[in-house]
Order: sequence, then C-alpha cells, then structure tokens
Amino acid sequence: MNFLMAMVAIAMGLPAQDAAGAEGKPLNEASVTLRFSELRGDFENDVDWEDLLGTGVGMRAEFARLWPVGDGLRLGGFVSLGLDLYSGDEVTSGGATFEPESVMSTRFALGALFRQPIGPVFFVEERLSIGAVFWPDTEVDVSTSGPSGEVDGIERSTELFWAAEFRAGARLGEFLLLGLGVSYERLGAPDVSSDLGDISPDDPGALGLSVFVTFSW
Repeated sequence: MNFLMAMVAIAMGLPAQDAAGAEGKPLNEASVTLRFSELRGDFENDVDWEDLLGTGVGMRAEFARLWPVGDGLRLGGFVSLGLDLYSGDEVTSGGATFEPESVMSTRFALGALFRQPIGPVFFVEERLSIGAVFWPDTEVDVSTSGPSGEVDGIERSTELFWAAEFRAGARLGEFLLLGLGVSYERLGAPDVSSDLGDISPDDPGALGLSVFVTFSW
C-alpha cells in the first residue's frame, strides 16, 4: 500500500518521501485566502449584528512554519494579516430606520496549527489563533418621521479576538496546496458613538467559509 501511495504521489509531481511520511525537514508556507463571513449576535435590543452588516468578503495573507512530529504529522505556527469588508444593511427599530456605511475591519493574528495527511495527496488541519481586530469610524444614516441625517456609529477602536478553523485540502504539486476552510471567530465589540444612544453591543461571532492557496517550500 505504501508503494502504491508513493507511485500516486510521484505521478502528481510529489516527492515520494512526502507521500510515505518520511520527509523530516521543516516547511515554510505562504498563503493567500479568500474568505466569506457572517456576523452573529445581539447589537442592541431587537437589532442583531447580521441585521446591520451583510455578508463580509475578505482576504488573508499568511506565513507559516511547520515541523514534522512523526508519521507524516506536522505542528506549526503562523502569523496572518487580513481585511474584511461588511456592507451596511437597512434596519428599522424604535420607529427609525438605520443604514450604516460599509465597514472595513482589519485583523492581525498569531496562531498554531496541526496537520494530518490522508493518503499521499490530501490532508486536514486544525487551527487556533488569537489577535487584534481594528474597527474603523463608521457613520450611520438615520431616517425618522422628523429630522434625519448621518450620525456617528461605530467608533475607531482596537479589540481582541480569537478564532478556530478546520481546513481540508490537497497537495497539487511539490510546492502548491489548495483547499477549503470553515471557521468561527469571536470578535471584541467596537465602541459605539453616543449619537446612537447608550449602546453596549455584545461581542459578535463570525462564521466563515474560505478558499486558500498555499505555496510551500
């Protein structure tokens, strides 16, 4: 069976020692990730985060270092920087209509990962990370039966967040990996302007789906 797995790997351009799990050197990896996410949680009273902000579209750039720990398993650490753009949605509450402008949040994270091979080509990976999320100043368009106009909404602030992710992918050559990931993030809630009243929103959760391309050497 090991011989057959090695032959499959060689046919795909992989080193035979990788397929057999005997590769002993550390790996460096650079990744680019396209990510889609949905915020979840209470913003205030009958308004949820997903009511205010629509589906987020984001990008991640990452560098990772992985070490072999036996039987083809690898343990590593990574650093990543990313952006997520959430479009503002219109919501009505308390007789007024609110529509925030789009929000571009920035995330910086440090994390650990554990990778397990499945045969000569496929792999699964578990990840945990912690970092900082940077929220920008955001204005909100408020419409009422009386005066209407723009007011300050989210205020510029930096908060902590943590994330857990599961990935599955395939090695498509000696230097290229491709795969999908599902994730959950818990973001620190940003400060909110007093223009919107005395509001203390809950920390939002973010459910994410991602596609990644990784270059390994």
